[in-house]
Amino acid sequence: MKNLRHPAALSLIVMLLSAVAAADSVPVLPRILIQFGHGTEIFGITSEGLVGDVAKNALKQGQWWNIEKGTLVLGDGDRPASVFAYIKGFDQKIKYAVFDGGATTTIVGIKVGCIFGFYTQSNEGGILGFRSCPSGDFAYDYGYNATFLTGMADDGLLVGYHDNPHLQYSGLIVSPSGKEQDYVVPGADGTKILALAPGKRIVGTFLKGGRWHGFVADLDGTHLSILNAKIKGKYALDTGVVGVQGECTLGYFDFNHNAQSGFVRCQGKKDVPFTFNPKFGMHPRGLLKDGTVFGDFDGFGPTEGFLLPKFVKP
Repeated sequence: MKNLRHPAALSLIVMLLSAVAAADSVPVLPRILIQFGHGTEIFGITSEGLVGDVAKNALKQGQWWNIEKGTLVLGDGDRPASVFAYIKGFDQKIKYAVFDGGATTTIVGIKVGCIFGFYTQSNEGGILGFRSCPSGDFAYDYGYNATFLTGMADDGLLVGYHDNPHLQYSGLIVSPSGKEQDYVVPGADGTKILALAPGKRIVGTFLKGGRWHGFVADLDGTHLSILNAKIKGKYALDTGVVGVQGECTLGYFDFNHNAQSGFVRCQGKKDVPFTFNPKFGMHPRGLLKDGTVFGDFDGFGPTEGFLLPKFVKP
Protein backbone atom coordinates (compact mmCIF):
# COMPACT_ATOMS: atom_id res chain seq x y z
CA MET A 1 0.00 0.00 0.00
CA LYS A 2 1.41 3.35 -1.03
CA ASN A 3 1.03 6.15 1.47
CA LEU A 4 0.14 9.56 0.08
CA ARG A 5 -0.14 12.95 1.71
CA HIS A 6 -2.74 15.32 0.41
CA PRO A 7 -1.25 18.82 -0.02
CA ALA A 8 -3.13 21.27 2.21
CA ALA A 9 -4.45 24.44 0.63
CA LEU A 10 -2.95 26.83 3.15
CA SER A 11 -3.59 30.48 2.50
CA LEU A 12 -1.56 32.79 4.70
CA ILE A 13 -2.80 36.09 3.39
CA VAL A 14 -1.40 39.08 5.23
CA MET A 15 -3.82 41.96 4.98
CA LEU A 16 -4.77 44.97 7.07
CA LEU A 17 -7.47 44.82 9.68
CA SER A 18 -9.19 48.03 10.70
CA ALA A 19 -10.64 47.23 14.09
CA VAL A 20 -13.88 49.05 14.77
CA ALA A 21 -12.72 50.33 18.12
CA ALA A 22 -14.30 52.35 20.85
CA ALA A 23 -10.95 53.94 21.55
CA ASP A 24 -10.06 57.40 20.25
CA SER A 25 -7.83 55.95 17.54
CA VAL A 26 -8.68 52.94 15.38
CA PRO A 27 -5.79 50.42 15.39
CA VAL A 28 -4.64 49.01 12.07
CA LEU A 29 -3.08 45.58 12.51
CA PRO A 30 -2.08 42.66 10.26
CA ARG A 31 -4.30 39.63 10.02
CA ILE A 32 -3.54 36.17 8.71
CA LEU A 33 -6.35 34.25 7.01
CA ILE A 34 -6.17 30.45 6.83
CA GLN A 35 -8.10 28.10 4.55
CA PHE A 36 -7.41 24.35 4.35
CA GLY A 37 -10.49 23.31 2.35
CA HIS A 38 -14.05 24.54 1.84
CA GLY A 39 -14.44 25.93 5.35
CA THR A 40 -11.85 26.08 8.16
CA GLU A 41 -12.30 26.58 11.89
CA ILE A 42 -9.35 27.09 14.26
CA PHE A 43 -10.10 25.84 17.78
CA GLY A 44 -6.60 25.78 19.25
CA ILE A 45 -2.90 26.53 18.85
CA THR A 46 -1.00 23.69 20.50
CA SER A 47 2.53 22.35 20.76
CA GLU A 48 1.69 20.24 17.70
CA GLY A 49 0.39 23.19 15.67
CA LEU A 50 -3.04 24.49 14.64
CA VAL A 51 -6.04 22.25 15.38
CA GLY A 52 -9.71 22.47 14.51
CA ASP A 53 -11.91 21.21 11.67
CA VAL A 54 -12.23 21.66 7.93
CA ALA A 55 -14.80 20.76 5.25
CA LYS A 56 -13.13 18.57 2.62
CA ASN A 57 -14.06 16.59 -0.45
CA ALA A 58 -13.72 12.80 -0.33
CA LEU A 59 -10.29 11.57 0.83
CA LYS A 60 -8.64 8.43 -0.44
CA GLN A 61 -6.77 5.88 1.62
CA GLY A 62 -3.46 7.39 2.64
CA GLN A 63 -4.89 10.91 2.86
CA TRP A 64 -6.53 10.67 6.28
CA TRP A 65 -5.76 9.40 9.79
CA ASN A 66 -7.57 7.82 12.74
CA ILE A 67 -7.22 9.39 16.18
CA GLU A 68 -6.10 6.54 18.43
CA LYS A 69 -4.48 6.59 21.88
CA GLY A 70 -3.28 10.17 21.62
CA THR A 71 -1.75 9.85 18.18
CA LEU A 72 -2.69 9.70 14.48
CA VAL A 73 -2.73 6.32 12.73
CA LEU A 74 -3.05 6.12 8.96
CA GLY A 75 -6.67 5.27 8.10
CA ASP A 76 -7.91 2.31 6.11
CA GLY A 77 -10.11 2.81 3.03
CA ASP A 78 -11.61 5.94 1.49
CA ARG A 79 -13.67 8.59 3.31
CA PRO A 80 -16.61 10.53 1.80
CA ALA A 81 -16.75 14.31 1.79
CA SER A 82 -17.13 15.52 5.36
CA VAL A 83 -15.90 17.81 8.10
CA PHE A 84 -12.55 16.42 9.24
CA ALA A 85 -10.43 17.29 12.23
CA TYR A 86 -6.93 18.49 11.38
CA ILE A 87 -3.48 19.06 12.86
CA LYS A 88 -1.25 21.49 10.96
CA GLY A 89 2.27 21.61 12.36
CA PHE A 90 4.74 24.34 11.51
CA ASP A 91 6.43 23.57 8.17
CA GLN A 92 4.57 20.24 8.05
CA LYS A 93 1.84 18.93 5.79
CA ILE A 94 -1.64 19.01 7.23
CA LYS A 95 -3.15 15.78 8.54
CA TYR A 96 -6.90 15.20 8.33
CA ALA A 97 -8.28 13.01 11.11
CA VAL A 98 -11.36 11.11 12.28
CA PHE A 99 -12.29 9.80 15.73
CA ASP A 100 -14.07 6.45 16.04
CA GLY A 101 -15.27 6.55 12.44
CA GLY A 102 -17.32 9.66 13.15
CA ALA A 103 -19.31 11.39 10.44
CA THR A 104 -17.59 14.64 11.50
CA THR A 105 -14.72 15.32 13.92
CA THR A 106 -13.34 18.47 15.56
CA ILE A 107 -10.09 18.69 17.54
CA VAL A 108 -10.32 21.39 20.21
CA GLY A 109 -6.90 20.90 21.78
CA ILE A 110 -3.93 18.70 22.65
CA LYS A 111 -2.78 18.45 26.27
CA VAL A 112 -0.21 16.20 27.99
CA GLY A 113 -0.25 13.74 25.11
CA CYS A 114 -4.06 13.67 24.82
CA ILE A 115 -6.16 14.86 21.88
CA PHE A 116 -9.67 16.06 22.77
CA GLY A 117 -12.69 17.52 21.05
CA PHE A 118 -16.06 16.30 19.79
CA TYR A 119 -17.45 14.20 16.95
CA THR A 120 -20.71 13.20 15.30
CA GLN A 121 -21.52 9.52 15.48
CA SER A 122 -21.49 7.66 12.17
CA ASN A 123 -24.89 5.99 12.83
CA GLU A 124 -26.74 9.33 12.61
CA GLY A 125 -26.51 9.60 16.37
CA GLY A 126 -25.71 12.70 18.35
CA ILE A 127 -22.56 14.71 19.01
CA LEU A 128 -20.22 13.27 21.66
CA GLY A 129 -17.12 14.62 23.30
CA PHE A 130 -13.91 12.59 23.07
CA ARG A 131 -10.48 12.33 24.64
CA SER A 132 -7.75 10.18 23.11
CA CYS A 133 -4.76 9.46 25.37
CA PRO A 134 -1.95 6.87 25.45
CA SER A 135 -4.00 5.09 28.12
CA GLY A 136 -7.02 4.74 25.82
CA ASP A 137 -9.81 6.43 23.88
CA PHE A 138 -12.86 7.79 25.70
CA ALA A 139 -16.23 9.12 24.50
CA TYR A 140 -18.42 11.42 26.63
CA ASP A 141 -22.20 11.39 26.23
CA TYR A 142 -23.99 13.57 28.80
CA GLY A 143 -26.48 15.31 26.53
CA TYR A 144 -29.81 14.65 24.88
CA ASN A 145 -28.43 15.43 21.43
CA ALA A 146 -24.97 16.89 21.97
CA THR A 147 -21.96 16.98 24.30
CA PHE A 148 -19.12 19.39 23.53
CA LEU A 149 -15.71 19.35 25.23
CA THR A 150 -14.12 22.79 25.16
CA GLY A 151 -11.16 22.63 27.53
CA MET A 152 -8.73 20.31 29.29
CA ALA A 153 -6.31 20.85 32.17
CA ASP A 154 -2.90 19.22 32.58
CA ASP A 155 -4.31 16.87 35.25
CA GLY A 156 -6.98 15.58 32.84
CA LEU A 157 -9.93 17.65 34.08
CA LEU A 158 -12.36 18.40 31.25
CA VAL A 159 -14.94 21.16 30.73
CA GLY A 160 -17.62 21.78 28.15
CA TYR A 161 -21.41 21.79 27.87
CA HIS A 162 -24.34 19.61 26.81
CA ASP A 163 -28.02 19.94 26.03
CA ASN A 164 -31.06 18.34 27.70
CA PRO A 165 -34.49 17.16 26.44
CA HIS A 166 -35.77 20.74 26.78
CA LEU A 167 -32.95 21.92 24.46
CA GLN A 168 -31.38 23.90 27.27
CA TYR A 169 -27.63 23.91 27.87
CA SER A 170 -25.70 23.01 31.01
CA GLY A 171 -22.00 23.41 31.57
CA LEU A 172 -20.12 20.24 32.45
CA ILE A 173 -16.98 19.56 34.48
CA VAL A 174 -15.38 16.10 34.43
CA SER A 175 -12.85 15.45 37.21
CA PRO A 176 -9.55 13.64 36.48
CA SER A 177 -11.14 10.52 38.03
CA GLY A 178 -14.02 10.71 35.53
CA LYS A 179 -16.80 12.07 37.76
CA GLU A 180 -19.08 14.48 35.88
CA GLN A 181 -21.01 17.36 37.40
CA ASP A 182 -23.17 19.96 35.72
CA TYR A 183 -22.59 23.66 36.22
CA VAL A 184 -25.33 26.24 35.69
CA VAL A 185 -24.96 29.90 36.63
CA PRO A 186 -27.47 30.51 39.46
CA GLY A 187 -30.82 31.64 38.07
CA ALA A 188 -29.81 31.02 34.45
CA ASP A 189 -31.94 29.27 31.82
CA GLY A 190 -28.84 27.78 30.21
CA THR A 191 -25.05 27.78 30.58
CA LYS A 192 -22.17 26.99 28.24
CA ILE A 193 -18.61 26.58 29.52
CA LEU A 194 -16.55 27.66 26.53
CA ALA A 195 -13.00 27.28 27.86
CA LEU A 196 -10.67 26.90 30.83
CA ALA A 197 -8.79 29.99 31.97
CA PRO A 198 -5.60 30.32 34.03
CA GLY A 199 -6.02 30.04 37.78
CA LYS A 200 -8.49 27.12 37.63
CA ARG A 201 -11.27 29.27 36.23
CA ILE A 202 -13.99 28.66 33.67
CA VAL A 203 -15.36 31.11 31.12
CA GLY A 204 -18.44 31.03 28.96
CA THR A 205 -21.94 32.39 28.49
CA PHE A 206 -25.33 31.96 30.16
CA LEU A 207 -28.93 32.71 29.20
CA LYS A 208 -31.06 34.87 31.46
CA GLY A 209 -33.87 37.29 30.69
CA GLY A 210 -33.74 36.41 26.99
CA ARG A 211 -30.10 37.49 26.67
CA TRP A 212 -26.76 35.68 26.76
CA HIS A 213 -24.24 37.10 29.23
CA GLY A 214 -20.53 36.37 29.50
CA PHE A 215 -19.02 35.07 32.72
CA VAL A 216 -15.78 34.12 34.48
CA ALA A 217 -15.88 31.91 37.59
CA ASP A 218 -13.78 29.53 39.66
CA LEU A 219 -14.24 25.81 38.95
CA ASP A 220 -16.56 25.48 41.94
CA GLY A 221 -18.70 28.36 40.68
CA THR A 222 -17.49 30.90 43.23
CA HIS A 223 -16.11 34.35 42.44
CA LEU A 224 -18.55 34.67 39.57
CA SER A 225 -18.03 37.75 37.40
CA ILE A 226 -20.61 38.69 34.77
CA LEU A 227 -19.47 40.48 31.62
CA ASN A 228 -21.60 42.25 29.03
CA ALA A 229 -19.75 43.91 26.17
CA LYS A 230 -20.21 47.68 26.15
CA ILE A 231 -19.45 49.30 22.82
CA LYS A 232 -19.59 53.07 22.44
CA GLY A 233 -21.73 53.36 25.55
CA LYS A 234 -24.24 50.69 24.51
CA TYR A 235 -24.48 47.21 26.04
CA ALA A 236 -24.60 44.29 23.63
CA LEU A 237 -27.64 42.06 23.32
CA ASP A 238 -25.59 38.85 23.71
CA THR A 239 -22.08 38.31 25.07
CA GLY A 240 -19.78 35.32 25.57
CA VAL A 241 -16.30 34.97 27.06
CA VAL A 242 -13.79 32.57 25.47
CA GLY A 243 -10.44 33.37 27.07
CA VAL A 244 -8.44 35.24 29.71
CA GLN A 245 -4.78 36.28 29.73
CA GLY A 246 -3.50 38.41 32.56
CA GLU A 247 -5.78 41.42 32.95
CA CYS A 248 -7.43 40.98 29.55
CA THR A 249 -10.56 39.04 28.58
CA LEU A 250 -11.48 37.88 25.08
CA GLY A 251 -15.07 37.36 23.97
CA TYR A 252 -17.75 37.93 21.36
CA PHE A 253 -20.98 39.95 21.21
CA ASP A 254 -23.86 40.97 18.97
CA PHE A 255 -26.44 43.73 18.99
CA ASN A 256 -29.16 42.32 16.76
CA HIS A 257 -28.58 38.56 16.17
CA ASN A 258 -27.60 39.36 12.56
CA ALA A 259 -23.83 39.48 13.03
CA GLN A 260 -21.27 38.72 15.72
CA SER A 261 -18.06 40.60 16.53
CA GLY A 262 -15.15 39.91 18.82
CA PHE A 263 -14.06 42.14 21.67
CA VAL A 264 -11.25 42.53 24.17
CA ARG A 265 -11.60 44.00 27.63
CA CYS A 266 -8.46 44.88 29.59
CA GLN A 267 -8.64 46.12 33.16
CA GLY A 268 -9.19 49.85 33.35
CA LYS A 269 -9.79 50.24 29.61
CA LYS A 270 -12.79 50.42 27.29
CA ASP A 271 -13.98 47.33 25.44
CA VAL A 272 -12.33 47.15 22.00
CA PRO A 273 -14.44 45.36 19.35
CA PHE A 274 -13.05 43.85 16.17
CA THR A 275 -14.53 42.49 12.95
CA PHE A 276 -13.54 42.19 9.31
CA ASN A 277 -16.97 43.36 8.17
CA PRO A 278 -20.07 44.43 10.17
CA LYS A 279 -22.06 41.70 8.37
CA PHE A 280 -19.63 38.89 9.26
CA GLY A 281 -19.87 36.43 12.12
CA MET A 282 -16.63 36.50 14.15
CA HIS A 283 -15.80 33.50 16.34
CA PRO A 284 -12.73 34.26 18.47
CA ARG A 285 -11.49 31.06 20.14
CA GLY A 286 -8.43 31.98 22.17
CA LEU A 287 -5.90 34.55 23.35
CA LEU A 288 -2.18 33.74 23.57
CA LYS A 289 0.28 35.18 26.08
CA ASP A 290 1.82 37.43 23.41
CA GLY A 291 -1.57 39.01 22.71
CA THR A 292 -2.34 37.03 19.55
CA VAL A 293 -6.04 36.31 19.00
CA PHE A 294 -7.13 33.31 16.92
CA GLY A 295 -10.43 31.90 15.72
CA ASP A 296 -12.56 31.86 12.59
CA PHE A 297 -15.26 33.88 10.87
CA ASP A 298 -18.23 33.46 8.54
CA GLY A 299 -17.96 35.93 5.69
CA PHE A 300 -19.21 36.08 2.12
CA GLY A 301 -17.62 32.70 1.35
CA PRO A 302 -16.67 29.55 3.29
CA THR A 303 -15.67 29.87 6.94
CA GLU A 304 -12.01 30.93 7.31
CA GLY A 305 -9.57 30.78 10.16
CA PHE A 306 -7.76 33.90 11.31
CA LEU A 307 -4.83 35.05 13.43
CA LEU A 308 -4.44 38.57 14.76
CA PRO A 309 -0.77 38.69 15.79
CA LYS A 310 -0.17 40.59 19.04
CA PHE A 311 -3.56 42.27 18.76
CA VAL A 312 -4.04 42.68 22.52
CA LYS A 313 -1.78 45.12 24.30
CA PRO A 314 -2.71 45.36 28.01
